[in-house]
Amino acid sequence: MRSNLTLRGTYPAPSVPFTDDYSIDEAEFAGLLTGIAAVDGVEGVVVNGHAGELTTLTARERARVITIAREILPAGKIVISGVEDFSIAGSIDKLNAAKDAGADAALVLPTFDYLPRRALTQSPEAPLRYFDAIAAGTDLPFVIFEYPKSTGISYTTETLLRLTEIDNVVAIKDTVSDDQDYQEHLEVVRPRVPLLTAIDSPGLLGLMLLGSDGIILGASQLAPASWAEYVGDVLSGRVEDAIDVFTTRLLPILTHIYSSRFATPASANSRIKEALVQTGVISSSRVRPPELDVTDVDRAAIRTGLERAGLVPAVVS
Repeated sequence: MRSNLTLRGTYPAPSVPFTDDYSIDEAEFAGLLTGIAAVDGVEGVVVNGHAGELTTLTARERARVITIAREILPAGKIVISGVEDFSIAGSIDKLNAAKDAGADAALVLPTFDYLPRRALTQSPEAPLRYFDAIAAGTDLPFVIFEYPKSTGISYTTETLLRLTEIDNVVAIKDTVSDDQDYQEHLEVVRPRVPLLTAIDSPGLLGLMLLGSDGIILGASQLAPASWAEYVGDVLSGRVEDAIDVFTTRLLPILTHIYSSRFATPASANSRIKEALVQTGVISSSRVRPPELDVTDVDRAAIRTGLERAGLVPAVVS
């Protein structure tokens, strides 16, 4: 039986703050979630994804993150947890563990993010067998994570069409940046399940104006009210208002925090955390090794973006 869970709107992917000894700062994480959850138009959060330190957390920590999110978010707001594993049995175990911890749905990252398997995504057969198998092992609804083509493990349009026929599948998180690919996905996905746009770059605006059901975005944990306003404008067809909010308040976040135009080894996780530090939301931008912390050059670039977005006062020299 197909899940009746409907995903539409703004779904920020919050960071996980760490203490000096790299343990989860539960109080600061709860505070971050509380601020996000209080925003009208935020329909839920996505934890344990790329922005949520998925690869550095232990199984126990991932469960705790879900539990905290479920405790903080009010009834009716959805907790989605990222799940990644290279086996069917492992994926099923993690899906059911996420459900037991309180997740309402999962975001399933590709099991094909493993060099010998990458070519398998170019045929529908391997992805279909994988998702059919994990759907048979859990009743947890899930969102399929469509990676950019540049990764070499994106699913074809034909594959996405067939995957949307699986009852557990409630949405596609689409990170492709090519407008032709995106339009093809719109045509095959949206008659069946929502398509949530998810690129942390200026191209987000143009893609969403082609059509979208909302966003799953790490960047939207910063100034979530502005993100929810923008998404609401897009979904309601208020194009001029959407463009205004995006260009004046959101574009600087993308271009100064997530943009690759700045030469830095610091991870996107550490950069968004630093933005949260500079806006007074958390106290440390610390990330677990092997990821690298921000530098003073990074801090200055992030400060410029925050000033241009109106999130901190401009420094008068």
